[in-house]
Amino acid sequence: MAFVNVRSGIATHFLVLVLIAALSHIGCVPSRQKSRTLEAIETFHQRFNHSQFSEIYDETDERTKQTVSKADFVEGMTAMRQGQGAVLKSEEINSDYNYSDGKKLLKVVVLVSFERGSAKEEFIYDLTGEKARLVSYRFLGP
Repeated sequence: MAFVNVRSGIATHFLVLVLIAALSHIGCVPSRQKSRTLEAIETFHQRFNHSQFSEIYDETDERTKQTVSKADFVEGMTAMRQGQGAVLKSEEINSDYNYSDGKKLLKVVVLVSFERGSAKEEFIYDLTGEKARLVSYRFLGP
């Protein structure tokens, strides 16, 4: 009888360890995806500071390219860069995952300190492939 209880206890302990391992792996997936997105936002801001707006556009998702032309995107970014100045720092204030239609989307809102003031920006990245692809960018203002 004692042998059965020990064996049952080991099986239960093993099952709990397997569940913990599985759940911790699931928790890491959004963490890795968020890390990829924050790196992409950092790259966006570096390119913004160097007025590399064509490069930003070239890295966007096809959905973005279907809604805005490269010329309009570059013109809008140029006006924003001239108006706001360079990005000095940014910090995430909100994020939201959306897994629909076979896509892994992550929306991140950041508070950005520019040379001429602070404002919020909203980024939506598609994380389905190897590389985070910008689907949407919005300047939300102060």
